[in-house]
Amino acid sequence: ADGDASAAGEGDGAAAAGAGASASSAPVSLSGSSSGAPAPAADDAGGAPTGVREGFDPTTKSTAGKSIEELTLMIDALEPLPKPAGVDDATWTKAVENAKIGREGGGRGVAQALDELAEMREVAFPAIVNELIDMDYSNAEQFFNANAMTDALNKARGSENPLGYGWHPSPSFQELPEDASIRFNMKIVVQLHQIATKIQEQEGYWKDKVWQGDEYESDSERNQKALEDELDKNVPSNDEFDFGDGD
Repeated sequence: ADGDASAAGEGDGAAAAGAGASASSAPVSLSGSSSGAPAPAADDAGGAPTGVREGFDPTTKSTAGKSIEELTLMIDALEPLPKPAGVDDATWTKAVENAKIGREGGGRGVAQALDELAEMREVAFPAIVNELIDMDYSNAEQFFNANAMTDALNKARGSENPLGYGWHPSPSFQELPEDASIRFNMKIVVQLHQIATKIQEQEGYWKDKVWQGDEYESDSERNQKALEDELDKNVPSNDEFDFGDGD
């Protein structure tokens, strides 16, 4: 199961997940469903809102009941995430470069860049989110490229689901999905930024609330295991020695 947060259309799912971090170790989910299909948004029952309401604050944390226009302002107000603590400049630069390749899409090497990014796990998360908050969701090609970005993000957190957090994919790079899907995905982007912020600010948040793979291993543990595996490969077997006839 994906976890305990509410659907993106149901308000501040990321905040809700953070509030429950001490009570549960279930991973964060914005989909509201273990199948990955998004739960229906309660605030959409009477039709999706439009326009920007008087007195609207774009720095609000809640995505519930927000129109596409308001969500655009919310995304525009988000600050880029900094390099994670303890990550060297070269690693962060590589993550940022791969995320930009994924955002631009369309060229050779995109799949490789996103695969490399997914292998970077928690370092990939802020790099991908920084590109997602800078994309134009009224542009069909950019929206389409965001499909692959969220797929890489989901792989980075050890999930086998094809798209991150119930993301609604677009039909093609030339066609935008319906407004309901655009709005839903924009809510996900806002909440992904909230999750990425918690990963950087709250110790253990990645491991306890975001990571969905097998038993978690830190980077140092993975590096040590890789080193031991490499050493094992270089140890010759008895078959490689000529012990002679014992003369």
